[in-house]
Amino acid sequence: MRIVTIRPFRTLHIDWLVVVIILGVCTLTPTGCADEQSKAATNEGATQQESVLLATQGSFAFGGTVVTGDNGDTFHGDHGYVQYQIPPDARQYPLVMWHGGGQFSKTYETTPDGRDGYQNIFLRRGFSTYIIDQPGRGRAGRATTGTTVPDASFGEANLFTIFRLGVWTPPSPPQFFPGVQFPLDQASLDQYFRQITPDTGSYLRPGG
Repeated sequence: MRIVTIRPFRTLHIDWLVVVIILGVCTLTPTGCADEQSKAATNEGATQQESVLLATQGSFAFGGTVVTGDNGDTFHGDHGYVQYQIPPDARQYPLVMWHGGGQFSKTYETTPDGRDGYQNIFLRRGFSTYIIDQPGRGRAGRATTGTTVPDASFGEANLFTIFRLGVWTPPSPPQFFPGVQFPLDQASLDQYFRQITPDTGSYLRPGG
């Protein structure tokens, strides 16, 4: 069996790519990035219902490996996935958004309460956006290393705390931090928990 690692490649004749990595954890903190998200959402309120104009959009895979079996058959995997959208007269540098732990590109599409996510916010301001699914997540789930996705287990209280929404110590109900920018209604929290996705490759885990 032969394994070949593929280098990332350029696309869309972009000469320079300034990578602005906006971690998923930032979108949910009670201060810092969350404050900026709140301001951005407020500033965009007047145009929220306007169409988002695009010059082009598409997607591509990057990186990855190819495993070749003894009989010559191949298996491509371990790549990442990018969805890009480019507005007319786009600014010089695009924004690349990489989700946080347990997340995938859904983080940037729409907020749990249905408002525009960072993808649309920055498109409206003339930035090209590239949203990533890292290898083993979301639309990049094809891994060359086997793993077992665990059965359903209780772990959302841990996520609630890690992403700084507040403190949740079951069996007590979750308690949001004062002033947190995350919407406080149960429907939004339900939408948030449903965008969590597992790793599909053991190589992504410590010691894997």
